[in-house]
Amino acid sequence: MIISLEQKYIDMFSKDQLYNFLFVAGSRLGAKHSEESKKLMSINSKGKNIGTNIGTSPINKGKTLSESERLKLKLASIHRYKPVYFYDEMTNLVCVYESMNDTCRLEKCSKSTLSKSLKEGQLFQGFKVSDLSP
Repeated sequence: MIISLEQKYIDMFSKDQLYNFLFVAGSRLGAKHSEESKKLMSINSKGKNIGTNIGTSPINKGKTLSESERLKLKLASIHRYKPVYFYDEMTNLVCVYESMNDTCRLEKCSKSTLSKSLKEGQLFQGFKVSDLSP
């Protein structure tokens, strides 16, 4: 609502009368970075996997972690790698996924939907799911 109202007022004036250098409300369309800004963005993004989840996260990039720090990180993320078991209505094991991430990716669902089914014992796509071994 606000964006449409802003666009209405932008459209009321000619572009040379506007202080705003962007002519589409809610968009960066037409924005240009200065050379100085481009250099700063380049320097600040060096060594980071911008826009990807591959590799080390930028927060740990280039840091050497001690054995205890590595163990702590591994233990904190172990829940992500628990298998997910699918059972039919007769409680026969149908399939097993390696992790919640694999399950969500292959079943095309959100983690919140899967988590809710796991926690509340609700059926998930017609199956009983569990993160406990049979």
